[in-house]
Amino acid sequence: MASEIKAIVFKTPVLKTTKLFFENIGFQIKENSLMHFVIYSKNLRLVFLKSERDFEIELYTNEKESSEKCLSEKCDEHSFETSEDPNGIKMVRIFNHQKKKITQSKN
Repeated sequence: MASEIKAIVFKTPVLKTTKLFFENIGFQIKENSLMHFVIYSKNLRLVFLKSERDFEIELYTNEKESSEKCLSEKCDEHSFETSEDPNGIKMVRIFNHQKKKITQSKN
């Protein structure tokens, strides 16, 4: 199944100015603090975080299914893979694993 973008994270050193810009053009801010604000749009979240470094972008995607099965009882249902495109945009892929039940035979 195709990947679905769940969130785009923007890390910026000018968070307050960025928030005012989006409010002035009519976006509704759903969550905010001194360190972040969030805009929801259908199934997508735009997350803005305060950063002391240069501007950065991260995409968070959700993989509906994974071909790998979790065999261990300690296996988490989610795993992550991080990569970066040539422009420096970070991609965080979240895989939803299907847990496979292990049954023991009684002899």
